[in-house]
Amino acid sequence: MILPYTYEVCSTGAHHPRKAGSTILPTDRLVVAYARYLPREELKNDGKVILNLMFTHGTGMNKSVWRHHIDRLYQLSCSPSVNLPWKLGKVLAMDAVNHCDSAVLNKRKLGHKFFWGDFGKDALAIMKHEGLRNSESQRTIGVGHSLGGHAILCAGAFEPIMFDSIFAVDPVIYDSHSFERDNVEVWDLHNKIHRRIEKNLLDQFANEEECFRWFQKEAFYNKFQPEVLDYFMRDEVIYNSDGTVSCKTTAKQQVVVYTSRDISVLQGRTLLQFITFPVLHLVGSRFTSHFTPEAVEYIRSTLPDVTGAMIENAGHLLHCERFDETMEIMEDWFTKRTMLEFRGTLDVSNSDLAGREEIFCQRYAELFASMDQNNPLFKGPKL
Repeated sequence: MILPYTYEVCSTGAHHPRKAGSTILPTDRLVVAYARYLPREELKNDGKVILNLMFTHGTGMNKSVWRHHIDRLYQLSCSPSVNLPWKLGKVLAMDAVNHCDSAVLNKRKLGHKFFWGDFGKDALAIMKHEGLRNSESQRTIGVGHSLGGHAILCAGAFEPIMFDSIFAVDPVIYDSHSFERDNVEVWDLHNKIHRRIEKNLLDQFANEEECFRWFQKEAFYNKFQPEVLDYFMRDEVIYNSDGTVSCKTTAKQQVVVYTSRDISVLQGRTLLQFITFPVLHLVGSRFTSHFTPEAVEYIRSTLPDVTGAMIENAGHLLHCERFDETMEIMEDWFTKRTMLEFRGTLDVSNSDLAGREEIFCQRYAELFASMDQNNPLFKGPKL
């Protein structure tokens, strides 16, 4: 079957400089790998909004955990029997610098720390490299889960002009506890948690059969929708010359992400108030000690423009385990966003000085507009 898109794995320079500990040497430069999807047929000028997407993944996953979702979106976009206000343009799905193909490219450079906000800066680097923009005719929506949800929200806070909106799936950007480094009991508890995580992660296998059995039966991926798991799993493995199989993402680098969670969340949660464009916040109703109702309440009460959604009896991995329900909510969000009037910064094609002066004067007058909710000067967080 011919897919409705072309697929290519690309790379570009990661954000630099990074925080201390992110690389072996502070002068090391990292790269970031990503998948680029493009519609196979040229997009017609039919009045539909072109929708561009940027996907980020959770810890222990990779860019291909989203590929089955992207398949569905392109199928919808190309179907003559489905009437949508949007058509899919360029879609990007990235690997974090210490995951999958990025990890392979950055071998012997990766450090003992991973600051989650830098993941968001890497997403922005890819978007700029690929020329994604948010305009009246083209909308860009960021999609991320867990660690990737944290990253894409940080990206939106850093450079909101790049996004129409964000679809955040249970982003890890709030913790109810405070991490007290000088508290021996807290430190010991965290060490035990991270040692247990390290013990449960595998990255070396005797053969393909053993590797696939671990992914399908033993690891936390075992309830993934089969097509989602297959794409993710096959992108992750390396077949060695001696018949053994390795994972591109090492167990130690996954532990690095987990041990960097506390400081990253403390920093990331402060950025939520600066995301002034719309966010769809999707969670499952099955909470745990790590994914709590308190976190949902904090995120939704702090984001200035948020729409909440929940899938009943779903947990943290809902986008992979409850594929159809996730897609229904995602498709609905994309349709609602592309049906609304564009309210971002319009492209100025007129290079005439007088025309530009008129635009400036119009916007300058807004500085003295009445203090009401429609005045852009007063939108955003209360400082």
